[in-house]
Amino acid sequence: MSPGRAGALVALAASTVVFARGQAHAQDPEPHVPPATTSPPSTFPSSDTAPVATEPPPSPPPLTYTPPEGWTSSRSKDDLPELPALPPRRPPRTHVFINPGYLLSLTPAVASRTQSTGNGTRTTDVANGHGIEISVSIWPAGSLVNFGGFMQAQRYLSFNGDHSRYAFGGQIAWTFIGFETGLAYRGADDHHQGTTMLHFGPFMSMAFMSIGGRFGIPLHSGSDTKSAHKAEASFVMSFKVPIHVM
Repeated sequence: MSPGRAGALVALAASTVVFARGQAHAQDPEPHVPPATTSPPSTFPSSDTAPVATEPPPSPPPLTYTPPEGWTSSRSKDDLPELPALPPRRPPRTHVFINPGYLLSLTPAVASRTQSTGNGTRTTDVANGHGIEISVSIWPAGSLVNFGGFMQAQRYLSFNGDHSRYAFGGQIAWTFIGFETGLAYRGADDHHQGTTMLHFGPFMSMAFMSIGGRFGIPLHSGSDTKSAHKAEASFVMSFKVPIHVM
């Protein structure tokens, strides 16, 4: 093949390729381009904006320590003065009180008693007693319950004749409310013989004062000439001074 003929074939092939590309581009649809939208201006600084230089916060002043007088850096912790040891905590302990004081008893009309005499008359036996009381109260360690004993000695002022009354026994209480029981002896008067009684009653203690009720039940009936004292019910009040003994 001659050089001139070969050049003509190359030119024909090149024009054929250009024509085929033009036909393919004409058949393709135009690409979809979304409409341009306007966005609000950004509040963040763009990368094109130069950062604003800010000064760092001032640093706090350095902490200084002034050693006490006589202190040197050569001292070790073994040279430090020893702190006094705390006293050991005292464990709860038992407390004992002795409470002496004045005792007053009042027998109301509801507890009055009558006694027949030889001539058929009747007398009312309303007795008011004045005297002393001594009690002992023991408070165990860490407990609200206390217990102990008591002794009473009174002089009854009665319409049937003055006479004495003695009592002793035990008592138990929770904080300030308690109960006592024991034996009592009420002496003879003009119409009654000496009588042994069962003694019991509740009470309430408030600092230096105590109030309560007292009951006595006779344990025998007496003799043919004189009867025993009847059962009694009295209101009692005492004023006592607590003495801490241990």
